[in-house]
Amino acid sequence: MQKMTLDDVCFSYPSRPNVQVLKNVTLDIEIGQKVAFVGESGSGKNIRTLGGSPQCVRSIFGYVGQEPILFAASIKDNLAYGLLHTPTDEEIKAACKRANVHSFISSLPEGYNTYCGSSSGGGSQISGGQKQRVAIARALLRNPQILLLDEATSALDNESELMVQETIDGLQRTSQLTTISIAHRLSTIRNSDIIFVMKSGCLVERGTHEELIGEAEVPPRYQWISTGCSLGG
Repeated sequence: MQKMTLDDVCFSYPSRPNVQVLKNVTLDIEIGQKVAFVGESGSGKNIRTLGGSPQCVRSIFGYVGQEPILFAASIKDNLAYGLLHTPTDEEIKAACKRANVHSFISSLPEGYNTYCGSSSGGGSQISGGQKQRVAIARALLRNPQILLLDEATSALDNESELMVQETIDGLQRTSQLTTISIAHRLSTIRNSDIIFVMKSGCLVERGTHEELIGEAEVPPRYQWISTGCSLGG
């Protein structure tokens, strides 16, 4: 796959056929780019799988959401959860090194066998930033072509956000992995290769952070987001 292309795409969910989630969206995403989508809630940034084989979609994409889920199992089992094959210890450690979480896991008394349940049930206390990096490692174990980051740092404090962001930036520098970030906090997407600004299902602006900040068009949607103002409808 050389690039992803949307050409005049419109979309509505079957349950709400009269409500267009996307309206005539056209864009290209080159392989290896760091791309971001920003906009107010309900603007069309998030879309569930549009169709095709779930297995095919899962083979291409790795996904990291806002709230990382760790099951009541060992870190190792959490990392391998959902894979069609059983990864080797070397594969698990390689993914964790790429996600900048191997050193932390190795520092735990039980290492990769550390239990991730609730503290009341004997589980280890793992911070939000550490959980998110484990979630990134879990996504990387799939060897995805595209990593989807859906508000992946929005629930973290500033220190944890910086830690996770450094992990994401490191992945971008050392591989041809394409990353697509969906975000409200601009600190996570300022250095994206291209930022797409969505409003009411329409793509209204595109460019780098510097280009969009200097955009003279009215209304300058990205500038409203960057100053933290309410975007309205």
